[in-house]
Amino acid sequence: NYGWQEIIAMFLDPGGFGGAGEHDGFRLIVTLVGILLFSTLLISVFNNIFDNISESARNGSMRYRVKNHILILGADHHLYPMLNALFEENGKQDIVIMTKGSVEELSTQIANRFTNQRFINRLVLYHGAWDTIDELSTARPQDAEKIYIIGDGEIDGDSTNMRCYNYLKSLCEMAK
Repeated sequence: NYGWQEIIAMFLDPGGFGGAGEHDGFRLIVTLVGILLFSTLLISVFNNIFDNISESARNGSMRYRVKNHILILGADHHLYPMLNALFEENGKQDIVIMTKGSVEELSTQIANRFTNQRFINRLVLYHGAWDTIDELSTARPQDAEKIYIIGDGEIDGDSTNMRCYNYLKSLCEMAK
């Protein structure tokens, strides 16, 4: 029994290998396999964590803690002239854009239209429906300096925008 406990201890803690004894070659192999297996699993775990974080950022599901930002709800044809105007202001504020559409496509379109990397780095893209109070609250409208509702060009856009306005009103009642 003690021999197997020692082998398992070496597998879990390779630093426990030492001293002369029986089956030194076998103990060395078990220790090396333990080091290799643990290293591989550790690399795999960290790789999965980084992949999940980058995927969340790409598809717009990651939320950031922003304050004094400009919040734009929607990404229809009014977005690009609005971004041009905000670019001209040369403000240092973050600009959060929440869209119901594809964040990856929007990101590509913005990158194709704007060449100033500092301005592009100020943009934060979220995927979400702003006609639900839960998703709208993730964009932190109560901490925004300015809020624009432009919509995504839906058929029932006016009713959606009014519902969003009422949610914004309730979320921002006690805001500065």
